[in-house]
Amino acid sequence: MLTAIKDRASGWIAWALVFLISIPFALWGINSYFEGASKIVVASVNGVDVDEAAYQQALSEQRRSLVQMMGRNVDAEFFASSPFKLEVLDSLIDTQLQAEYLADRGYRITNEQLSERIGAFPAFQSEGLFDPARYEMLLQNAGLSAEGFERQQRQQGAVDQLRIGLRATSLVVSAMTDRAIALLMQERVAQFTILELEPFSEAAQINEDAVLEEYEKHKDRYIQPPQMQVDYLALSVDALAAQAVVTAEAEQAFYDDNTSRFTQPGSRTASHILINVTGDAEEAEVAKALERAQGLVNQGRDGGDFASLAREYSDDPGSAGRGGDLGIIRPGTMAPEFEAVVFELNPGEISNPVRTDYGWHVIMLTDLRKSVVSPFAEVRSEIRSLLAREWAEGQFMVMAEDFQNMVFEQPGSLDATADFLGLPIQRSGWFSRNT
Repeated sequence: MLTAIKDRASGWIAWALVFLISIPFALWGINSYFEGASKIVVASVNGVDVDEAAYQQALSEQRRSLVQMMGRNVDAEFFASSPFKLEVLDSLIDTQLQAEYLADRGYRITNEQLSERIGAFPAFQSEGLFDPARYEMLLQNAGLSAEGFERQQRQQGAVDQLRIGLRATSLVVSAMTDRAIALLMQERVAQFTILELEPFSEAAQINEDAVLEEYEKHKDRYIQPPQMQVDYLALSVDALAAQAVVTAEAEQAFYDDNTSRFTQPGSRTASHILINVTGDAEEAEVAKALERAQGLVNQGRDGGDFASLAREYSDDPGSAGRGGDLGIIRPGTMAPEFEAVVFELNPGEISNPVRTDYGWHVIMLTDLRKSVVSPFAEVRSEIRSLLAREWAEGQFMVMAEDFQNMVFEQPGSLDATADFLGLPIQRSGWFSRNT
């Protein structure tokens, strides 16, 4: 079909046809013509392959990051340049090498440290506390899964451990310190003047003959490239969605059938005291640690301040300084034995000692927020948009086939296609080859 179009199309009609046919291709993806192709490997690091999908995702994330930082100051052509692409590929290779180095040397962070790290992101917080619903929404908007993001944070946490260790143990000789201080304390005295261009421009005397002579000498500077206008039709899901008619009954039915979609999940906030016990500890050592943990349980239940006990006795460096506060606990973020107890406690209740791979935990539930279903009135506009887009996507699939066939069968005019599909013929502005 594409070959036939190439043979038959010419002039502005060819431009129109390419524009028209590109719309459904953009929706469905040309990849459908290459199903079954093997995974493309862009780099191999010590036997670990970096595939095309990971590379493209890294490119997208880097583009998004630069646009957010620089806004319109970013040159779009830079994103297509070889230096940009090579820089992203190099960063992927560096990341894999770092991961191997850290794994070989045992750098890793615990589940509690991961929870603390993620909970500290201001973007994931509501009223100063970690908000699971906001966390899921922001990850979804960024095209990330919770598993992938948390895996990335584990790796970055291990990298931070190495960096902090290197910085904490670094040495600077006195000669280097003296040199740095001398450079920082240096001063310069300078004089300058500003020459404004405007006074010289006003004093310049240029006659019409000089202007004409300059023009005749350099006509090539003022040549305008050939320009054209094209008529075109645009079939899009967004335009169809704007025409959709969604009834109140359909909105209510969707709400009733998808209540879970509009439910803000409940959350639990907990604190703990950790008494470290290694997995290969002797029974006597385990029993002694249990006795310590039980003593802390008794002190807490007898009115002792849990936060003070955690600061004094907890072996968890990540939470002890905060009085044992772990923030919001989501299912799957802590050890299973730990979570099983947390989700059975009432606010203010202190658990019996709980054994995990890290040792004995004394847990107190500090806050419990029940799940809340958003009222229909609050989500009605969202439902209307969802239903309108769902209808539009269905209509698009039906109309796209007719769209392609008609512009191919009647390449001399867009009128028949426009009338049949009810689309307005639009005209572009003037443009040249490179605009």
